[in-house]
Amino acid sequence: MANVTSGNPFIIDTVTETAILAAGAFFQLYQIHWTSGSTADTVIVADAAGVTKWASVGGGANNAEGMVFDEAAPVMFNG
Repeated sequence: MANVTSGNPFIIDTVTETAILAAGAFFQLYQIHWTSGSTADTVIVADAAGVTKWASVGGGANNAEGMVFDEAAPVMFNG
């Protein structure tokens, strides 16, 4: 499967340090769900400028977690 960045939700399944959207592609993040992580696996969600918006480290085998952000204060992205 490849990254899906059109529509709602985005589905990101490719490990990359490259922005999945170009700067100037503004969007708001209301929820994040991370699945299939393992002990000590790390996920970092950052914008095109490299600013970390959310990060986590897996705590066990088949780690899964999520976070819901306040609708009045979603995480804002520029790319």
